[in-house]
Amino acid sequence: MDRKRPAPDLGIWKFINKAHLYFPLDEGVARVFTRLTGTKIKKNWNGVLQITKYFRKINPKDPTKYDFILSRPTILDICKKKPEESDCDACFLNKYCKTGKQIMKYLKTPIVPETKVLLLCELACACF
Repeated sequence: MDRKRPAPDLGIWKFINKAHLYFPLDEGVARVFTRLTGTKIKKNWNGVLQITKYFRKINPKDPTKYDFILSRPTILDICKKKPEESDCDACFLNKYCKTGKQIMKYLKTPIVPETKVLLLCELACACF
């Protein structure tokens, strides 16, 4: 799983072929995946197989490459359990997220650009 970057991957799993890994699935990843794609996914082994199959179609050599990006919105408390309580305007995936796009249409007061830049900078720093 060495991605040629210092963080967050420690690169200690070099003996496993990345193509054989399964996508890590928890409540947050399932939530973000469902909202991004519109595909409901259960948090069980079938869900793991479903999300892994989805990302293997995109990247057969490394389907788990996208786990970090899908886990960040819930780790940063941006994508909350109730969509109406989520901070979609601050989410870096809102342009691609089906739920985020719907919520952004109804936002009366979008986040000010300076705050959005600050949030993106904080997110970038948190990635390394």
